[in-house]
Amino acid sequence: MASATLKLPTLYRDLEIRKGSLDKGRRTVRVQFATETPVRRFFGSEILDCSPASVDMGRVQAGAAVLVEHDSKQRCGITESGNVTDKRTVEAEIRFARTGLGDSVMGEVEDGTLRFVSVGYRVDKFEVDEDEEEYRAIRWTPLEVSFVGIPADPDAKVLRNANEPKTEVTLMFTRSQNHHSDPPDSGGGAPRKDTTPDAPAIVTREDFTRVMDEALEMLSMASHYQRTHPQIVEFTQKCIKDKVPIAKYLRKVMELIATPPR
Repeated sequence: MASATLKLPTLYRDLEIRKGSLDKGRRTVRVQFATETPVRRFFGSEILDCSPASVDMGRVQAGAAVLVEHDSKQRCGITESGNVTDKRTVEAEIRFARTGLGDSVMGEVEDGTLRFVSVGYRVDKFEVDEDEEEYRAIRWTPLEVSFVGIPADPDAKVLRNANEPKTEVTLMFTRSQNHHSDPPDSGGGAPRKDTTPDAPAIVTREDFTRVMDEALEMLSMASHYQRTHPQIVEFTQKCIKDKVPIAKYLRKVMELIATPPR
Protein backbone atom coordinates (compact mmCIF):
# COMPACT_ATOMS: atom_id res chain seq x y z
CA MET A 1 0.00 0.00 0.00
CA ALA A 2 1.50 3.34 -1.09
CA SER A 3 1.81 6.13 1.47
CA ALA A 4 2.67 9.81 1.62
CA THR A 5 2.51 12.65 4.14
CA LEU A 6 0.68 15.97 4.22
CA LYS A 7 0.66 18.90 6.63
CA LEU A 8 -2.75 20.23 7.62
CA PRO A 9 -4.00 22.79 10.16
CA THR A 10 -6.80 22.08 12.62
CA LEU A 11 -10.01 21.11 10.78
CA TYR A 12 -13.55 22.04 11.84
CA ARG A 13 -17.06 20.59 11.53
CA ASP A 14 -20.44 21.95 12.64
CA LEU A 15 -23.58 20.20 13.90
CA GLU A 16 -26.86 21.44 15.34
CA ILE A 17 -27.35 21.26 19.13
CA ARG A 18 -30.11 19.03 20.47
CA LYS A 19 -31.81 21.56 22.76
CA GLY A 20 -33.76 18.85 24.60
CA SER A 21 -30.55 17.50 26.13
CA LEU A 22 -30.00 20.66 28.20
CA ASP A 23 -30.02 20.03 31.97
CA LYS A 24 -30.20 23.42 33.72
CA GLY A 25 -29.75 21.96 37.20
CA ARG A 26 -26.47 20.27 36.30
CA ARG A 27 -25.58 23.06 33.83
CA THR A 28 -24.88 20.49 31.11
CA VAL A 29 -25.89 19.82 27.53
CA ARG A 30 -25.15 16.77 25.42
CA VAL A 31 -23.93 17.40 21.88
CA GLN A 32 -23.16 15.26 18.88
CA PHE A 33 -20.09 16.71 17.19
CA ALA A 34 -19.09 14.13 14.57
CA THR A 35 -20.75 11.77 12.10
CA GLU A 36 -19.51 9.91 9.04
CA THR A 37 -21.19 12.37 6.69
CA PRO A 38 -18.70 13.29 3.91
CA VAL A 39 -17.49 16.90 3.86
CA ARG A 40 -15.86 18.39 0.77
CA ARG A 41 -12.39 19.69 1.53
CA PHE A 42 -9.87 21.26 -0.85
CA PHE A 43 -8.05 17.90 -1.03
CA GLY A 44 -11.12 15.67 -1.60
CA SER A 45 -14.14 14.24 0.22
CA GLU A 46 -13.32 13.81 3.91
CA ILE A 47 -15.04 11.20 6.09
CA LEU A 48 -14.40 10.91 9.81
CA ASP A 49 -14.36 7.23 10.73
CA CYS A 50 -16.51 7.12 13.88
CA SER A 51 -15.35 3.82 15.34
CA PRO A 52 -13.65 3.49 18.74
CA ALA A 53 -10.38 2.40 17.12
CA SER A 54 -10.21 5.56 14.98
CA VAL A 55 -11.12 8.32 17.46
CA ASP A 56 -8.72 9.38 20.22
CA MET A 57 -11.13 10.61 22.92
CA GLY A 58 -8.38 11.35 25.46
CA ARG A 59 -8.77 15.13 25.47
CA VAL A 60 -12.56 15.07 25.51
CA GLN A 61 -12.72 12.59 28.39
CA ALA A 62 -10.05 14.48 30.35
CA GLY A 63 -11.87 17.80 29.99
CA ALA A 64 -11.37 19.65 26.71
CA ALA A 65 -11.96 23.38 26.51
CA VAL A 66 -15.38 24.58 25.37
CA LEU A 67 -15.14 27.94 23.61
CA VAL A 68 -17.22 30.52 21.77
CA GLU A 69 -16.42 30.81 18.05
CA HIS A 70 -13.13 28.88 18.55
CA ASP A 71 -11.71 31.83 20.49
CA SER A 72 -9.37 30.60 23.24
CA LYS A 73 -10.04 33.82 25.19
CA GLN A 74 -13.76 33.00 25.40
CA ARG A 75 -13.89 29.80 27.43
CA CYS A 76 -17.43 29.07 28.52
CA GLY A 77 -17.13 25.52 29.82
CA ILE A 78 -15.49 22.12 29.71
CA THR A 79 -16.29 18.65 28.40
CA GLU A 80 -17.42 16.34 31.20
CA SER A 81 -17.29 13.15 29.15
CA GLY A 82 -17.35 11.83 25.60
CA ASN A 83 -18.00 8.62 23.74
CA VAL A 84 -18.30 6.95 20.34
CA THR A 85 -21.84 5.59 19.91
CA ASP A 86 -22.99 2.37 18.28
CA LYS A 87 -24.60 4.55 15.60
CA ARG A 88 -21.10 5.59 14.48
CA THR A 89 -21.33 9.12 15.83
CA VAL A 90 -19.25 10.93 18.46
CA GLU A 91 -20.83 12.78 21.40
CA ALA A 92 -19.77 14.81 24.41
CA GLU A 93 -21.42 16.20 27.53
CA ILE A 94 -20.57 19.84 28.09
CA ARG A 95 -20.72 21.58 31.47
CA PHE A 96 -21.13 25.37 31.43
CA ALA A 97 -18.79 27.45 33.57
CA ARG A 98 -20.22 29.47 36.47
CA THR A 99 -19.16 32.71 34.85
CA GLY A 100 -20.98 35.50 33.07
CA LEU A 101 -20.04 34.04 29.71
CA GLY A 102 -21.04 30.53 30.76
CA ASP A 103 -24.43 31.79 31.98
CA SER A 104 -24.93 33.78 28.78
CA VAL A 105 -24.13 30.86 26.47
CA MET A 106 -26.32 28.44 28.47
CA GLY A 107 -29.18 30.95 28.29
CA GLU A 108 -28.87 31.25 24.52
CA VAL A 109 -28.82 27.46 24.14
CA GLU A 110 -31.98 27.27 26.26
CA ASP A 111 -33.69 29.99 24.21
CA GLY A 112 -32.67 28.38 20.93
CA THR A 113 -30.82 31.47 19.73
CA LEU A 114 -27.50 29.58 19.79
CA ARG A 115 -28.09 26.41 17.79
CA PHE A 116 -24.77 25.10 16.54
CA VAL A 117 -21.68 23.46 17.97
CA SER A 118 -18.39 23.11 16.12
CA VAL A 119 -15.49 20.77 16.83
CA GLY A 120 -11.85 21.44 16.07
CA TYR A 121 -9.87 18.28 15.39
CA ARG A 122 -6.53 16.96 14.20
CA VAL A 123 -6.18 14.14 11.67
CA ASP A 124 -3.11 11.90 11.99
CA LYS A 125 -3.90 9.31 9.33
CA PHE A 126 -6.10 9.18 6.22
CA GLU A 127 -6.97 6.10 4.20
CA VAL A 128 -7.26 7.44 0.66
CA ASP A 129 -9.37 5.89 -2.10
CA GLU A 130 -7.97 7.57 -5.21
CA ASP A 131 -10.76 6.33 -7.49
CA GLU A 132 -13.50 7.82 -5.33
CA GLU A 133 -11.41 10.85 -4.21
CA GLU A 134 -12.33 9.81 -0.66
CA TYR A 135 -10.20 10.57 2.40
CA ARG A 136 -11.29 8.50 5.42
CA ALA A 137 -9.75 9.68 8.70
CA ILE A 138 -8.85 6.44 10.48
CA ARG A 139 -6.89 8.17 13.23
CA TRP A 140 -8.09 11.56 14.48
CA THR A 141 -8.37 13.55 17.72
CA PRO A 142 -11.05 16.07 18.82
CA LEU A 143 -9.20 19.07 20.30
CA GLU A 144 -11.89 21.51 21.43
CA VAL A 145 -15.61 22.20 21.11
CA SER A 146 -17.10 25.60 20.35
CA PHE A 147 -20.54 27.13 20.28
CA VAL A 148 -20.99 29.03 17.01
CA GLY A 149 -23.75 31.34 15.86
CA ILE A 150 -23.43 30.68 12.13
CA PRO A 151 -22.08 27.38 10.76
CA ALA A 152 -19.12 28.04 8.50
CA ASP A 153 -18.40 26.59 5.08
CA PRO A 154 -16.18 23.49 5.51
CA ASP A 155 -14.00 24.46 2.54
CA ALA A 156 -13.29 27.84 4.15
CA LYS A 157 -12.64 26.40 7.60
CA VAL A 158 -9.87 24.09 6.45
CA LEU A 159 -7.89 27.19 5.51
CA ARG A 160 -8.98 29.08 8.62
CA ASN A 161 -5.59 30.55 9.48
CA ALA A 162 -2.63 30.47 7.12
CA ASN A 163 -0.22 30.99 10.05
CA GLU A 164 -1.67 28.20 12.18
CA PRO A 165 0.84 25.42 13.00
CA LYS A 166 0.26 22.35 10.85
CA THR A 167 0.57 18.72 11.85
CA GLU A 168 1.80 15.91 9.64
CA VAL A 169 -0.86 13.54 8.32
CA THR A 170 -0.10 10.08 6.94
CA LEU A 171 -1.94 9.18 3.73
CA MET A 172 -2.49 5.49 2.93
CA PHE A 173 -3.55 5.04 -0.70
CA THR A 174 -5.95 2.24 -1.64
CA ARG A 175 -8.14 1.27 -4.59
CA SER A 176 -11.93 1.32 -4.69
CA GLN A 177 -13.73 -2.01 -4.45
CA ASN A 178 -15.55 -1.24 -7.67
CA HIS A 179 -12.39 -0.40 -9.59
CA HIS A 180 -12.32 -2.39 -12.82
CA SER A 181 -9.07 -3.40 -14.47
CA ASP A 182 -8.69 -4.05 -18.19
CA PRO A 183 -10.13 -7.44 -19.19
CA PRO A 184 -7.49 -10.15 -19.55
CA ASP A 185 -6.58 -11.45 -22.98
CA SER A 186 -8.52 -14.63 -23.68
CA GLY A 187 -6.21 -15.84 -26.44
CA GLY A 188 -3.07 -17.88 -26.09
CA GLY A 189 -0.71 -15.52 -27.88
CA ALA A 190 -0.14 -11.81 -28.22
CA PRO A 191 -3.15 -9.60 -27.58
CA ARG A 192 -5.30 -9.15 -30.67
CA LYS A 193 -5.50 -5.59 -31.91
CA ASP A 194 -9.01 -4.28 -32.17
CA THR A 195 -9.45 -2.93 -35.68
CA THR A 196 -12.94 -1.57 -35.05
CA PRO A 197 -12.88 2.18 -35.67
CA ASP A 198 -13.53 4.30 -32.61
CA ALA A 199 -16.96 5.88 -32.38
CA PRO A 200 -17.03 9.68 -32.15
CA ALA A 201 -16.82 10.84 -28.55
CA ILE A 202 -20.06 12.30 -27.22
CA VAL A 203 -19.62 14.98 -24.57
CA THR A 204 -22.67 15.25 -22.34
CA ARG A 205 -23.67 18.31 -20.35
CA GLU A 206 -22.76 16.43 -17.16
CA ASP A 207 -19.27 15.57 -18.47
CA PHE A 208 -18.67 19.16 -19.56
CA THR A 209 -19.82 20.52 -16.20
CA ARG A 210 -17.61 18.07 -14.32
CA VAL A 211 -14.52 18.95 -16.39
CA MET A 212 -15.13 22.67 -15.89
CA ASP A 213 -15.67 22.24 -12.14
CA GLU A 214 -12.43 20.26 -11.83
CA ALA A 215 -10.50 22.88 -13.81
CA LEU A 216 -11.89 25.67 -11.61
CA GLU A 217 -10.96 23.70 -8.47
CA MET A 218 -7.39 23.30 -9.78
CA LEU A 219 -7.13 27.00 -10.61
CA SER A 220 -8.47 27.94 -7.17
CA MET A 221 -5.83 25.72 -5.55
CA ALA A 222 -3.07 27.29 -7.67
CA SER A 223 -4.26 30.80 -6.79
CA HIS A 224 -4.18 30.02 -3.05
CA TYR A 225 -0.63 28.61 -3.00
CA GLN A 226 1.09 30.55 -5.80
CA ARG A 227 2.68 33.03 -3.39
CA THR A 228 4.49 30.38 -1.34
CA HIS A 229 4.90 27.79 -4.12
CA PRO A 230 5.11 29.67 -7.48
CA GLN A 231 5.77 26.45 -9.42
CA ILE A 232 2.19 25.34 -8.74
CA VAL A 233 0.85 27.67 -11.45
CA GLU A 234 2.73 26.07 -14.35
CA PHE A 235 2.08 22.62 -12.91
CA THR A 236 -1.67 23.31 -12.71
CA GLN A 237 -1.85 24.65 -16.25
CA LYS A 238 -0.16 21.50 -17.53
CA CYS A 239 -2.52 19.26 -15.56
CA ILE A 240 -5.58 21.01 -17.00
CA LYS A 241 -4.16 20.77 -20.54
CA ASP A 242 -3.33 17.06 -20.09
CA LYS A 243 -6.75 16.33 -18.51
CA VAL A 244 -5.14 14.91 -15.36
CA PRO A 245 -7.79 13.39 -13.01
CA ILE A 246 -8.57 15.64 -10.07
CA ALA A 247 -7.61 12.95 -7.52
CA LYS A 248 -4.14 12.59 -9.03
CA TYR A 249 -3.73 16.38 -9.21
CA LEU A 250 -4.69 16.84 -5.54
CA ARG A 251 -2.29 14.13 -4.47
CA LYS A 252 0.60 15.84 -6.29
CA VAL A 253 -0.37 19.24 -4.88
CA MET A 254 -0.37 17.86 -1.33
CA GLU A 255 3.13 16.53 -1.89
CA LEU A 256 4.15 19.93 -3.24
CA ILE A 257 2.76 22.06 -0.40
CA ALA A 258 4.21 19.69 2.19
CA THR A 259 7.67 20.88 1.11
CA PRO A 260 9.11 24.13 2.53
CA PRO A 261 8.34 27.22 0.40
CA ARG A 262 11.13 28.39 -1.89
